Amino acid sequence: MDKLVELAKSHSPNLMEQVYFMESIKTETWSWRRVKMNKELMTNAVETLVKYLKKATDEEQKIFYRFLEGMCDTESNYYILGHLELLAEVLEEKECAFLVDFIAKYDYKAAQTLDVHMRGLR
Repeated sequence: MDKLVELAKSHSPNLMEQVYFMESIKTETWSWRRVKMNKELMTNAVETLVKYLKKATDEEQKIFYRFLEGMCDTESNYYILGHLELLAEVLEEKECAFLVDFIAKYDYKAAQTLDVHMRGLR
């Protein structure tokens, strides 16, 4: 599985493209949910969210909300809130604490826990 993750990383620096790549070649013996989220993937996810949030057009902001909704949906293959400590570390490192407010719209309990983890890092 580690080789598959490395292959996906080499395919693209964008998390969603990595996920699509992995989904396109996955077999019945594993799924994306079993892949442990690492810091690089989480960083890519945060950078992608910030990129679309800061865009001026309505269409790009809609992409941000769709992307965030998918990442906060427990049934989604792209769920990132199962790794709150890592997400807090990346948000703090990238100075993107403002994303917690957006996450709260989809999962307020995870946002509260994320806020606690981030305060612990300061």
